[in-house]
Amino acid sequence: MWTLALFILSISWNQDIVSSVRLTELRVSQHVVEGGDTVLGCQFDMENDTLYSLKWYKDGREFYRFIPKSSYPTKVFFVKGVHVDSKQTTGKVLALKRLSRDSAGLYRCEVHGEGPDFSMAYGERHVNVDLLPETGPHIVGLHKEYQYGSLVSANCTTGPSRPEAQLAWYINGIAAPDHYLGLSILVMSPEHPHTYQSKLNLNFTVYQSHFIKGVLTLKCQATIPPLYHKETIRTFYDKLYKMREQHEQENNNQTDSGRVAQISLTLLLVLVLYTLNQ
Repeated sequence: MWTLALFILSISWNQDIVSSVRLTELRVSQHVVEGGDTVLGCQFDMENDTLYSLKWYKDGREFYRFIPKSSYPTKVFFVKGVHVDSKQTTGKVLALKRLSRDSAGLYRCEVHGEGPDFSMAYGERHVNVDLLPETGPHIVGLHKEYQYGSLVSANCTTGPSRPEAQLAWYINGIAAPDHYLGLSILVMSPEHPHTYQSKLNLNFTVYQSHFIKGVLTLKCQATIPPLYHKETIRTFYDKLYKMREQHEQENNNQTDSGRVAQISLTLLLVLVLYTLNQ
């Protein structure tokens, strides 16, 4: 009976030791930019244990190892798409440079305590490497000016990207109605493998209501959450609105002049009458 009790107590004690290593925070950006750099952070609490090793894996393959008590504490192993920046890397912070499409994958941090139990804690997160367009969306097909009854037929296109950009048209800051829009088109870029160009048409007839105080604003917005948000804006002016404004201003000026003349004449008559009565 005592032997069984001691055995159960030993198992319980060992389980407490295993759980003593605790990962407190895993800092891994889920979206990074191709050609750029990133930092992976692995924060942990050893509690009553001592750190034996910290290891990083990508898709199950070890590429970085830190053993503080070793003669050579740091070791870096080749894994395609992973380039460790040794100058910027510390025990809990790992810097990666020259990110590429091959850098995408599942990254895992493992923290091991010392023997005899070698307790372990880990955390993992998937990293996406996005290729962003070099510029904002490009609009073609617009005229220099529009009048009532004119047809707007424009196309908005993004540069090559991965994943594809989401396009949206706005008229005076409000999302264009669905019946104004054509089908959203994806075109594979011949110059950049595994990338896409997004295209979206805008077609509608211009009415007076489209001009707000004589101004019509068209905007194409391209987004690749959460890293890319660009927009291109074109502004058009209603010439008739300007002419009406000028005409109203001239009428107001004439009215004001007439009032001034009338007031001056009235004052003159009062002055004459006053002089005659003296």
